[in-house]
Amino acid sequence: MKTDKKIKKIILEIKKAEEKSKSKKINLYQKKKLIKHLTEIDRIGGNYEMVYDYFEPSGADGRTFKEEFDLFLEKRKNENKNIKNKYCPTFTYPKLKKISKKRLEEDIKKLEDIKKIVIKEKNKDIKIVVCKVIENYIAKINILVELKNNNLEKAFDYMKIAYGDIDEELVKIAEKCYAEKIEFFKNYQKNLKKKNEGIEFLEKTYLNDKEIKEYFEIALEKARFKSSNFKVILTKEVRAIDVRYNDSRYKYPVILVPKGRKVSLLKMLELIAHEIGAHAMSNYYNDKLGLKGLSIGKNWESVHEGIALLNETELRGKILGVTDFKIKALPYFVLAMNKAKKGYNFSEIYDYIFDLKHKEERALGNSVKTSKKRAIFRTESTCRRIFRGFDPNNNGEIGIYFSKDLSYFKGEIEAKKMKEAGVDRYIYMSKVDPELMPNLLRLGIYNNCNAYKKEINEIKNVAIQIWKEQKNKYIKA
Repeated sequence: MKTDKKIKKIILEIKKAEEKSKSKKINLYQKKKLIKHLTEIDRIGGNYEMVYDYFEPSGADGRTFKEEFDLFLEKRKNENKNIKNKYCPTFTYPKLKKISKKRLEEDIKKLEDIKKIVIKEKNKDIKIVVCKVIENYIAKINILVELKNNNLEKAFDYMKIAYGDIDEELVKIAEKCYAEKIEFFKNYQKNLKKKNEGIEFLEKTYLNDKEIKEYFEIALEKARFKSSNFKVILTKEVRAIDVRYNDSRYKYPVILVPKGRKVSLLKMLELIAHEIGAHAMSNYYNDKLGLKGLSIGKNWESVHEGIALLNETELRGKILGVTDFKIKALPYFVLAMNKAKKGYNFSEIYDYIFDLKHKEERALGNSVKTSKKRAIFRTESTCRRIFRGFDPNNNGEIGIYFSKDLSYFKGEIEAKKMKEAGVDRYIYMSKVDPELMPNLLRLGIYNNCNAYKKEINEIKNVAIQIWKEQKNKYIKA
C-alpha cells in the first residue's frame, strides 16, 4: 500500500477506536495482561531495541571510524574523479564480534515460546500487539545472527522486516523534495536576512559540550522532568545526541551528549524542541500511561522522528519569523539507499551525495569553503549510516544497505498527516507504531491522555519559552 493511503487508513482506524473507547468500559484486567506480556518481552528483547549499536563501524587495523574516514579523504586527493573503482573505507565491527551467537539464538527461542502462548489469547487486540512486538524483536536479533554468519543478504531481509524499505514512491518524493528545496532556499535566504538583521548571533554563537549539557538541564527542569530522574551525560560512547529511557549502562533515563560536540545557539534550541519536546516527553508520558518505557511495534521510531522534526520547524517559524520548507527531514538517506540498491558502493554514493549537499549549501548562500565543509560532514554521516553492518567496498554488487534512516523522511510525512488529523497526541505520549494505536485505544491504554493535553503543549514549546526568557540577554550583548 502506498505511504499516503496507508497513513490515511491508519488515522481513520485511530478515530474509529477513539469513538469506540468513549462508550466502552475499560477492562483493567486486559490492560494489565498486555503490560505483563510486553514487560516480559522487553526483558529479553530490550537489549536489541537499538540493534545498530552492535554494528557501528570502526576502521581497519585498530583505527577509529574518524581515522578511517580521514584516510579515505586523503586517498581521494590523488584519485582521478572519473576512476570507476575508487578507494572505499574499510568497516570493522568490534562489538558484533563480542556477541555470543548462542545467546542470540536462546533469546529468539524465548521470544518464540512467548508467541506460542499469546497465539491462543482470546483478546484479538492483545494478540495482535504482542505478536507484532515479538516479530520485530526477533527480526532485530536475526540481523545480528546473519551478520555473524556473514550471510549479508539474509541480514538485509531481516533489516527490511525490522525497519521497512524504500520504494519507488518514496524515492520520487525525495527527488522532488530535493529539487523544490534548492529553489526554496534561494528565496528563503533573502527573506531571512530581511526579517532577522538583528539576531545573526543565533547561528554565529557557538556552545561547547558543557554548555549543551547545561541547556538540556534547564530544559528538563522547565519541562518538570527532573522528578523522572532524567540525567544529561557527556560521553565518548555516542556520535550524536540521543535520548534513551533504557540503557544497560545507566539506572535512569539519559540524554547522551558526545564529548567535544559544539552547536550554534539556534541548533541548541532546535535540539531542545527535538529531544525534550518530543523524545523525552514520549518517554515520560509512556511511563505515566503504564507502559513502563516500553516501545511497541515496528514504525514507532519513524513517527517520533517525524514529530520531533515538526517541533523544530515550528520553533524556527516562531523565532525567525519565516516559513520553513514543507519537509525538514533530509532526503539524502532515501536517495543514497536508492543508489545502493542499484549497485553503487561507498565511494560512488559519496560523490553523488556530496554534489547534492554542496549544491544545497551554495543555494543557502554559504561560501565555497563552508559549503564543502558541511557537505563532507553530511555525506560522511549518510554513507556511514546506510552501510552500517556491511562492507562498503563490495556490497553494491548485491544492492544491500541499512534501511533504518529512511524513518526521518518517511516519518515526517506520516507525523504531519497525523498532526493535521488531530491525533498527534498519541505520538507525544507513547512509543507506539501508529498501526497499533487503535488496538491500544480499545484496550484503554490512552484513556487518561486528555488530562495531559495542557502539559503536553507546554513541554512541546519549552525551547520557545527558554528563548523568550534569554533573547534580551543576547540581543543586548
